[in-house]
Amino acid sequence: QDKIIHAGELGVRTFRITAILSLVGLLLGCAAASLITRSLARSISELKKSAEMVSEGKFDHLPDINTRDELGELGRFFGEMTQRLARLEEMQLDSNPLTRLPGGTAIENVLKNRLESGNDVAFCLIDLDNFKSFNDRYGYALGNEVIKTTGNIIQAAVAGHGTVDSFVGHIGGDDFAAIVVPRIHEKICQTIIKEFDRKIIDYYNSEDRNQGYITGKTRQGLAVRFPIMTISMAVVSTEEHKNMNYIEIGEIAAELKEHAKSLPGSVYVVNRRDRQQKRSVFLPKLVGNGAK
Repeated sequence: QDKIIHAGELGVRTFRITAILSLVGLLLGCAAASLITRSLARSISELKKSAEMVSEGKFDHLPDINTRDELGELGRFFGEMTQRLARLEEMQLDSNPLTRLPGGTAIENVLKNRLESGNDVAFCLIDLDNFKSFNDRYGYALGNEVIKTTGNIIQAAVAGHGTVDSFVGHIGGDDFAAIVVPRIHEKICQTIIKEFDRKIIDYYNSEDRNQGYITGKTRQGLAVRFPIMTISMAVVSTEEHKNMNYIEIGEIAAELKEHAKSLPGSVYVVNRRDRQQKRSVFLPKLVGNGAK
């Protein structure tokens, strides 16, 4: 009987201990569940807030999620996506409405990033010759068609001979730019010249095509002859001159472009180092329709 009573007391004690442990476990489980729920709710709230900001076109709010779980990884991916959307919107706002190509801001950013990465680049500045006289003669509507055709020619040449990171932009008006690797710029420029000279003649009427020029007048009333449009390109390569920044490249390209426009026909000029004087100067390498 004593053993039965003792066993009964042990059973009661065991039940009480089990009940207490179960209650403590339940409380700990509820606390853990509450913490996890609050963490999940906070992460989801951050993602929701960021999504609302992005939907309103505001890309400066990144989700503050520092956990190391799937939601934390999702938050990091969301932040990267938001930053990329911001860059894409900047390029879209900066893009030219006529050609839909990235504008001056995007061109500058791409060039700076390529230079900061230490990769060699060839910056091509492209301009049309006698475009204004064509506009005056045939009107802005046909002039816009020439701009769009030129953009398509440049894009096709870069896509056909360039690499996956090649870039084409539209500065404005009849000015374009391309950023490619140095080893392919010659083939791209030659293709652009060939296609432009082949297609541009179709935009002139038979009379102007046959005589090879447009007759116009200056403000003083003097008759002037404007040749059929040609294309001039200036190429600045960092292959032999590693320490140039984007401002220096732009200045050199502008100087070379002015020199190219002074030459007859469609041409491109390339900077190169003067090896005899052993210093970094830039001399034009003339290539184009009959230029040597």
